[in-house]
Formats: sequence, structure tokens, C-alpha cells
Amino acid sequence: MAEYGQLKFGTPVYDTVTQFSGYVSAGYTVLKNTEYIKFLQPVFRYEHFDPWKEDPTRKGYRESVSAGLRYSPFDGWIVKAAYQITKELYGPGLANNGFAGEVVFEF
Repeated sequence: MAEYGQLKFGTPVYDTVTQFSGYVSAGYTVLKNTEYIKFLQPVFRYEHFDPWKEDPTRKGYRESVSAGLRYSPFDGWIVKAAYQITKELYGPGLANNGFAGEVVFEF
């Protein structure tokens, strides 16, 4: 799965601010349709984000890599856990690496 987005807007101080981001995500089903597991997938995601493309210092531009597991105990429920490493390419680092968890119910 992949996605790219761009947003342009004006501010009282700057004529144009352009933000852009994108990601690529991949997963592979390693276990499927057992008694307690609908599916189990290791997942990987790479993303980038530039909050202000016109800024010549490029501060705020960052890239992230995350790896984790996506698990479904039965139809309609998905549990995802991943560890994300984020790197600010210009300017001070934010020290915001960490674990993320999510539960989704589809209806």
C-alpha cells in the first residue's frame, strides 16, 4: 500500500505553505485461519513528512520507519503493534521514537 499527499495554503505571514507526505507499507500473512487466529502479518512502513516545503532550512522534514505485527483473532477485529523510529533530517531531533498500538473494529 502506498499514498502521497500534498496540501497548499496561504497564511497572514507567508503567501504559500506547501506540506507533503507519503508512505509505503508492506505486510505478509504468515499464519491464517487457525482456531484463534484469522491472520497474523509482520508489517513494515516507511514514511516521510515535510511540513513546509518552501522553507530553505527544511527544518521539520522527517522520515520514519516502523516494524510490527498485525493480528486478527476473528473477522472484523484487527490488533496492530509496532515500534517506530523517526529521524529529523534537519534541525534538532525530537526524540520521539516509540511503541504504538491500535485496535480496529470493522462493521
